[in-house]
Amino acid sequence: MISPFFLDWQCERLGSSPQKALEKLAAFQLTALNKTLAHAKLNSRFYKNHLKGVKDIPNFDAFEQIPFTLDQDIRGKSSWFLAVSQDEISRIVTLETSGTTAPPKRLFFTDSDLEVTIDFFSRVLSHLTCPGERGLILLPGNTPASAGDLLKTALARIKVVGIVPGIIHDFDETLDLLFTHTPTLVIGLPVQVLGLGELIHQGHHPLNFVRHIILTSDSVVPAVKQRVEKSFDCPVFDHYGMTETGFGGGIDCFAHGGYHLRETDLYFEIIDPDTGRTLPDGRWGEIVVTTLNRRGMPLIRYRTGDISRFINEPCPCGSPFRRMDYIHCRLSHIFVLPNGKHLCLSDLDELLFKIPGVMDFDVSLGPGLGAAFKLEILIKTHDKEIIRPGEIEAVLSRTPFLRPSLDSGALEIGSIQTAVFEFKDTYQGKRRIMGLC
Repeated sequence: MISPFFLDWQCERLGSSPQKALEKLAAFQLTALNKTLAHAKLNSRFYKNHLKGVKDIPNFDAFEQIPFTLDQDIRGKSSWFLAVSQDEISRIVTLETSGTTAPPKRLFFTDSDLEVTIDFFSRVLSHLTCPGERGLILLPGNTPASAGDLLKTALARIKVVGIVPGIIHDFDETLDLLFTHTPTLVIGLPVQVLGLGELIHQGHHPLNFVRHIILTSDSVVPAVKQRVEKSFDCPVFDHYGMTETGFGGGIDCFAHGGYHLRETDLYFEIIDPDTGRTLPDGRWGEIVVTTLNRRGMPLIRYRTGDISRFINEPCPCGSPFRRMDYIHCRLSHIFVLPNGKHLCLSDLDELLFKIPGVMDFDVSLGPGLGAAFKLEILIKTHDKEIIRPGEIEAVLSRTPFLRPSLDSGALEIGSIQTAVFEFKDTYQGKRRIMGLC
């Protein structure tokens, strides 16, 4: 049997054996949802109005009748969501939307809100590190309670030293850190860790001390995970989370078959993004999340915009809890072409990252000349001479998900250029198709 990853943590919190875990979890979540509703209605200016007429819910079907919380509800009026006094807030995170004039979104956290995230991180990281080891956290960490700082605190609790230089700006400096501190764990942004691994591999710098990699803060296609795993010669884990979930949301286990979720801290649903109806397990739809017992800024049925599904089959690790599939894409990153076909960044990721030497790429969609839209791509590689634009165009032209749109005139392939990969140019948020976002 594969090492149990979340089995002990979730069952321990529920005070349950694995055999009765799901029954205990359902009761736990229903109680927590009612507490969250009561707390939000009483203390949050937004939810006093939003939940008007909502009473205690007797079951999950009744919960599904509660209106959604939307991204635009929070933007510009984040303080309306506060459910404690400002004095109790210890961390405020401001999220800007790149390329738009939309108001910023602010998320508020109390010490107790952050504590459950730290506990989640420490439980996960205890399976990947041993006391006395070091972990290299290639994420922002200068601000107290930032993602990097929370991970460092979590590592300290299990007697592991967290080194937080921030995101990668310079390869040589990061390489020096690796050989100086010899971390057994590396955590970072997918494209940055891919670039790091590729350059290490090209320079023949064996890192036999790194035993585990965690990729976070953006969706990861299998092609990226496979290349990172090959470069570092160690298992690669995919973490799902967002600021709205308190940074941590879920992570895959050693079976690498989808995310094990923080179901005692967060309640997840999958809905049809068009109708808003809850979908059965196995159906792809939009993730909706509700925070459980969060005091500072509870979120109730918050539509994340991420597309995934619940997996029907039990995990080989032995966990009784359900899993969520890896993120396929974001709704805001899906473009419907005139012929009805969809264009999604994750599809291009899976295609282009399979090509040896591609370490990152920028893609934009704009008005075409002989077609409705034109796709333009800038490929980033360690040596731009090793990739020929004509070969990239040939691969795109033969791709089944693009071929119908190219043939119908809904899409045309524009310029394909190459550039040398630079860490300073990597996008630090969620990668997206430019031009029409």
